[in-house]
Amino acid sequence: EAGFAAASGGGVTSDSRENTLGGTDAGANLNLSASESWQAATNTFFGFEAGKTQTTGAYNTFIGHKSGHDVTTGYSNTLVGVSSGENNTGDENTFVGYKTGGDEASTSTCTGMGINAMKDATCIYGTGIGVYALENASGSNNTALGHYAGQPTTSGSNNLFLGYYSGSSSSPSGSITTGSNNVVLGDNNIQNLYCADTSISSSDSRDKTDVTSFTIGLD
Repeated sequence: EAGFAAASGGGVTSDSRENTLGGTDAGANLNLSASESWQAATNTFFGFEAGKTQTTGAYNTFIGHKSGHDVTTGYSNTLVGVSSGENNTGDENTFVGYKTGGDEASTSTCTGMGINAMKDATCIYGTGIGVYALENASGSNNTALGHYAGQPTTSGSNNLFLGYYSGSSSSPSGSITTGSNNVVLGDNNIQNLYCADTSISSSDSRDKTDVTSFTIGLD
């Protein structure tokens, strides 16, 4: 039997494959006749149309209005928030917040937290924490922490964005879209960097006194 008649009416149901559903059409298309016993099993869906199109996926937790709505066969996803992961088709993701990982996203092994974080991402191994963090990322191994951190990034990979608007046009790096292997700290308003490690240093003639031209050498 596919689907759950009781769940379609908004009640809370459970079944022999250890699924628990609550909300109108939550998990309405789970295929309880799937050939493997682990398929369509151990899912928890709560909210209007949460996991509605899920068929054979397993080990998922979707909580919120239309959370995981279009996750058909994905597994091991945790989605919390209205429309979190709504159109995402990947696996092993954790998204918390309104539309986090939700619009055009297709990610795997990613973590997003904050309104619209990783909303349209198609990446793997990404972490975006903050409003619109890594919204459009399609590269791999990016980490962004902060409001709009890494928001312009598309195909760039292995970047680290820390702080408000880091990696954007208003940060020291400028807008990083396709660039890779960058570390960006904060926006253009940051004026000081403190660290106990003396190996971090800078050299600027504006910070020096008694500077004279060196006249000894080859012509």
